[in-house]
Amino acid sequence: MRLKLFATPHLCIISALIVNGDLLSLVLSRKVSSFWRSAFAIAVISGMGYQGVKNIQQQLSIAGEYSNPEQEALFNWIQVNTRPEDVFAGSMPVMANLKLSTERPIVNHPHYENEEIRNRTMKVYSLYSRKPIHEVYQTLKSMRVDYYVFQPHNCQPNPRKGCSYIEMWDLVDPTNINKPSLCDIIHDSLQNNNINIIQPFETVYNSRFYVVFKL
Repeated sequence: MRLKLFATPHLCIISALIVNGDLLSLVLSRKVSSFWRSAFAIAVISGMGYQGVKNIQQQLSIAGEYSNPEQEALFNWIQVNTRPEDVFAGSMPVMANLKLSTERPIVNHPHYENEEIRNRTMKVYSLYSRKPIHEVYQTLKSMRVDYYVFQPHNCQPNPRKGCSYIEMWDLVDPTNINKPSLCDIIHDSLQNNNINIIQPFETVYNSRFYVVFKL
């Protein structure tokens, strides 16, 4: 959809040429009467409108269904077990769906073009880094996060070198490069039911794809 925006400046320029007699005459090297300019503009707009209506009708006719049982179970749990004013943090795609489905406040979302959102997301993703867990906890608390939706599969190695979360964090946070990753610490905690090693985080929801920590 974003690629369509690249044509917008061109459309504006062409529209200006059509309705501006001086510019159009300069481009065509001949005088064009206002009648033909108006006729051409009406023809172009009519053609675009006809095709536009067809495109809209085609899109509206598409009926689909999205199914994600694990995410639905997560959102149902959130609806029942958390307050409407509780603030959530997590990966950008999940936060967008969580906001839409549960109307809970979130601290980051996929509008990554915004610098503030990028900085917030960087802090949120620090739970996949090697930083001390207490430091990450305090960072999230300072953002007024009440619950964190953790995705264990984000800890898995990426087939492409340098594309896993921990590899990227090692590039931007070299001071902690020799420390154990929080992914490994959280994995050990969940596997061995040892809540002490991830305190002050509290595990309140645990499934195959999603783990919810309470702060």
